[in-house]
Amino acid sequence: MKKIVPDPPEDLHAKFQLPPGQSLSTAILEGAVPIEEVLMNVCHFMFIAYTDGYHAQELATEGDLKQLQASSLQHLTVAWGQVDALVGALKQVPASGFSQPG
Repeated sequence: MKKIVPDPPEDLHAKFQLPPGQSLSTAILEGAVPIEEVLMNVCHFMFIAYTDGYHAQELATEGDLKQLQASSLQHLTVAWGQVDALVGALKQVPASGFSQPG
């Protein structure tokens, strides 16, 4: 089975052409950047971080480093799962940008 890989995450400041000095949190609160875009971006970055961490763990030779990598991957997996659950919940809210008719 072919694995589906998401598009690379984007620089949301550039994508939404935010004025210099405007924070991403302010842009989200003002509606200039949809929260759905941010959540998808977070999921993408977490996917990349997990993949990189997994490969780093495979290459690690020292016991302490391998343990640290394993712990880090466990925490990242939990966070990734929670963000994914939030995205799944938003897909069920008709007013969200994630809602898909049908």
